[in-house]
Order: sequence, then C-alpha cells, then structure tokens
Amino acid sequence: MNTTSDTYDLKKDHILKKPYLNSIAFAVGILLFLMPFAEFKCGSVAMLGNTGIGIAAGRPWKVSTGYGMNEITEKLQETAKDGKNVMKDGPNIFAIVSLAAAIFGLAVSFSKARWRSTVAMCAAILAAAMLLAVMIQFRIQLRGLMKEGGKGEMGMDIQGMLRMEFTIWYYLSLIFFIVAAFLNYMLDKLALREEIDHSMDFEFQKKE
Repeated sequence: MNTTSDTYDLKKDHILKKPYLNSIAFAVGILLFLMPFAEFKCGSVAMLGNTGIGIAAGRPWKVSTGYGMNEITEKLQETAKDGKNVMKDGPNIFAIVSLAAAIFGLAVSFSKARWRSTVAMCAAILAAAMLLAVMIQFRIQLRGLMKEGGKGEMGMDIQGMLRMEFTIWYYLSLIFFIVAAFLNYMLDKLALREEIDHSMDFEFQKKE
C-alpha cells in the first residue's frame, strides 16, 4: 500500500473488507422506503397506511387494501387536512434527511477515497437516527390526537381503539442502515490497522 496516495485498496482476505457489502446494505435500506412503513390500526385491523417515500414526500395516507371507508377513516383523513397532527400533509423532514443521508452514503461507498468508510459510516448513523426520529415524532404526535378521557380531535371516543404501528419494512430499513454503519466502521478500522502494520514494516526494513 502507498501511504502517500489519496486512495487505498484493501486486501480481499477478509469478508468485512468487501467494500460492496456496505453498498448493498445502503441500497436495500433505501429500496425499502418504497414499502409500507406505518399503519393506523383499529384493534388488529389496518385502516390507513403510508410508505417511507410517502411519509418523506408528505403524500396522503391511503386506505389499506381490503378495508373500506368508514366513519373512523373518514375522520382520520379529515384531520390530516386540518394539518394539526401526525397525518397532516407535507414533507417529513426526518424521513427526508434519513433518505438523503442513505443516498449520500451509497454514493460515497463507491468512492476510492481514503475517507470513504468514515463518511459512509456517519451517513449510515444519521440515516438510522433520523428513522428513529420519525417513529418518536409520530408517537408523540399521536398522543396529541387523543385528549384526556379518550376524546380526540376527531370528536369521537378513540382511546384504546386507535394506534399507529410501524411495519417490518420500516424496521428492516433501520437494521440495514445500522449494518451499513457497522460494516463501514470495520472497514475503516481494518484499513487503519493495515496502514499501521505497513508503517511498522517500513520502519523495520529501514532500520535493517
């Protein structure tokens, strides 16, 4: 390895040194944004849902397949138009930052720059943190949908009836971003160790 070069090429003798692994982790995490991320449920029945892209872009929540419109879903969608709660139309900044960080991390993972693993790791951590922020934000705002005594902004008794759940696709996306962060951390650590070993070998040869 040339320690004066701005690029590095790791040996391929360790599975964690495969640069494409973190690229795959980023790509899968991003693609999962196309899947349903969150659902409003009444009991065990999913009424309304939205994808990761839909949440980021502020697209309207859609009635789940096989579930027709009724008083609850109509009132839920009406409250979204009022812009007072979690279902309000408009982009979600946390979801946007998460997706943008993941896309940036994916682009950086193809670079040969020495700093690629460090930057990609930070991007993956940011993507995962912002996804968690989306869930926390929705949980907090959903509480605001329900007033004391179970009477919500919808003007009906919904306490213990209505809840929001995040789907397996949301959690998988979060996991893949965490995996990408771990892989980039290991890639950076192994690269640093390789540089130190090379430097020690160079100093030893120099003394000889």
